[in-house]
Amino acid sequence: LHYNQAFAQYMRLMGPSAKVVKQIDFYESEAVTRRFQEKKAEFARDKKPIKEIWVFHGTPDIANVAKICSGGLKVGGRDGLGVRNGAVYGAGAYTATGPGTPMGYSSGTRCVILCLGLTGTE
Repeated sequence: LHYNQAFAQYMRLMGPSAKVVKQIDFYESEAVTRRFQEKKAEFARDKKPIKEIWVFHGTPDIANVAKICSGGLKVGGRDGLGVRNGAVYGAGAYTATGPGTPMGYSSGTRCVILCLGLTGTE
């Protein structure tokens, strides 16, 4: 089910320019799920919209995939984590609704993560 969902999302968004998918892994983390639910509750308390969307994030370092999947996306410039690709739109972990741009940030690894996100204020 998860393979089909991720593959279909990628193919639908990339269309004819899609690259060959070599591998799809499914990760689930209780800690990340708990943080996600806590953030949803915070948004509700703050009267922010709670809209869940699927987003892509690219990483050039294959070792980051397991770290991201087990600990979630981290914001550069906080908690001793350096800013990796600038902060044109402010501090944050940058994602996109399609895989194209994140694939550009994944360099030679072509590691792109599909994850559930919250839009917050748009």
